[in-house]
Amino acid sequence: MIINPIEAKITSGKNSVINIEIQNTDEEKIFIKLEAEGIPESWISYEKQLFNIEQGAIENTKLSIHIPEGRIEDYNVKIIARNPETNVEVIKILKIEVLPPKDKSMSGIPIFPLAEQPMLLLLDIIHLIFNGIVNFISGIFG
Repeated sequence: MIINPIEAKITSGKNSVINIEIQNTDEEKIFIKLEAEGIPESWISYEKQLFNIEQGAIENTKLSIHIPEGRIEDYNVKIIARNPETNVEVIKILKIEVLPPKDKSMSGIPIFPLAEQPMLLLLDIIHLIFNGIVNFISGIFG
């Protein structure tokens, strides 16, 4: 079996449809269950998840992925075409590059990965405290 594609770009907060192509290179008809691992199941929906593929035939299906808004990180998603009868499987890594929403990036509001958000909040608090002290001192001596 051959599975394509190997990479995709998805905008955070939007649905993206990825065309999946599976080719049967075996010498007989095969039954396939399509699965994906590496992102939460709730982000994925399948146009068709179970199908038979004739010898030498190509099956096209669609995988719809929704990356929630604010999630700006890349993912390596395992696309698995598994024959549940024989447990034979083919795994292809789909590299997903998550892009910030255009309307957010154009507004000048940066979007940061979740790991950086607590540090940014701490810096905002320090900035507010410092400005408050400066304003208080200038009110006394001003």
